[in-house]
Amino acid sequence: MKNILNSKINCIDDNINEFSDIIIEFLQNSEYIKLNNFYQHINISRLTHSINVAYITYILCKKLKLNYISATKGAMLHDFFLYDWKQKNESPLKHSLNHPKFALKNSKKIFAVDKIMEDCILNHMWPLGKFPKTNEGRIVQLADKYSTTYEVIIQFSKIIKTMFIMKSIK
Repeated sequence: MKNILNSKINCIDDNINEFSDIIIEFLQNSEYIKLNNFYQHINISRLTHSINVAYITYILCKKLKLNYISATKGAMLHDFFLYDWKQKNESPLKHSLNHPKFALKNSKKIFAVDKIMEDCILNHMWPLGKFPKTNEGRIVQLADKYSTTYEVIIQFSKIIKTMFIMKSIK
């Protein structure tokens, strides 16, 4: 039993180390790190959201024997736009359709972007935008939806918990 547990822990460690090696170029880039200054889903920074999407993408694509390196990098770049869309007086629909183009433009200025990464960035908003052309792009759009749902639920559950605590104090 101990050997099984150790092999599982080693697998997790190997995955974390490999994942870290894939995303380090982004985390060491001063422009990319600015994503930490923008909030995506209530109190989740766009940087944290991108890492969450990238890790889910990494695990799924690796398990499915897809190009997990390009997919993970594409996931890291899918929301690489450096503005608060709520302050642009842009409708949520217009933002949903436009931000992938800004993310791709920013990505190409700084990083090497291959066709898989481009698909992951441009088409992660399906069904509002185009359907991803690659399996890796489909994984990124699913990982984005999953991560967004999870992040919003966690934030709302904290708000509700705080409301109940405050009500019980009164």
